[in-house]
Amino acid sequence: MAGRLGRWEQVIGVAALVIGGPLLATCSDADGDLGGRTTLPSTAPIGTPSSTLPTSVEGSVPPTSITGTVPGSLAATTTSVVAALPPISNPGAVVVIDPGHNGANGANPSEINRLVDAGGFQKACNTTGTAEGGLTESSFNLDLARLVRTRLEQAGVRVLLTREDDRGWGPCIDERGQVAARAGADALVSLHADGADAGAHGFHVIHPTAIAGYTDTTANASASLAGDLRDALVETDHTPATYVGGDGLVARGDLGTLNRAGAPAAMVEVGNMHNPGDLDTMTSLDERGRLADALAAGVLRFLAGEGPG
Repeated sequence: MAGRLGRWEQVIGVAALVIGGPLLATCSDADGDLGGRTTLPSTAPIGTPSSTLPTSVEGSVPPTSITGTVPGSLAATTTSVVAALPPISNPGAVVVIDPGHNGANGANPSEINRLVDAGGFQKACNTTGTAEGGLTESSFNLDLARLVRTRLEQAGVRVLLTREDDRGWGPCIDERGQVAARAGADALVSLHADGADAGAHGFHVIHPTAIAGYTDTTANASASLAGDLRDALVETDHTPATYVGGDGLVARGDLGTLNRAGAPAAMVEVGNMHNPGDLDTMTSLDERGRLADALAAGVLRFLAGEGPG
């Protein structure tokens, strides 16, 4: 890792997401990141947004649960490490950021329990995600995705989100991956918060194994993307998971969002929402900004081809 730092280490120094299946409740399955259908990016020709989406929002974050010095919206940006980076060498780069789950997944069990093609096998469309102390995973994922998007756009990357709000259900895991496939994206990063035992803490980055007809042509690049994200998180003093993987990296073949992306793809469990320390990080605007800085820097490193293999 040390040999790959260079200017990235300098820039980062300056500035300072269990298979869930068709269950509801507080499933924290990394791939049960989504539900049924919500408003997709207008450039992603996938399905049609439902005109009967639930209007209630399960996943709103109570303002009192947020700490930090940044006023206003949770999507407000802090001083970003990405602002100090040079423009990317491929200005046409497209990155899909997937905020896992959705706020109304739990209100639509028949939709999110239906089976979809997750990469040569059937899996539930989505799950509800986890929650702790008034903070829901779906809302956290979306706020973090917006922060990462802002930082990448500052560097000249075109960014698509798989959902733009926390009021609907979905899209399903296969549809989320296909946002990247149909947009010809250079990378997909799916954002999550885990729901493990309270004593477990730290982040881990998941990349897909090689599956014929799905990920066999992108598995190596996905591993590189995962490595770049892991390195950027470690370099900004984020701790690899103590309960899964040995170095912050995990290979899995069961995650439909990654398997259906048709592009280099990785899923980041940024921490364990049931762990008090990790939860403090997730509920702090300042810490969310640091997470977003690291994630954006990892993506840019991948796009620049400076990361591992």
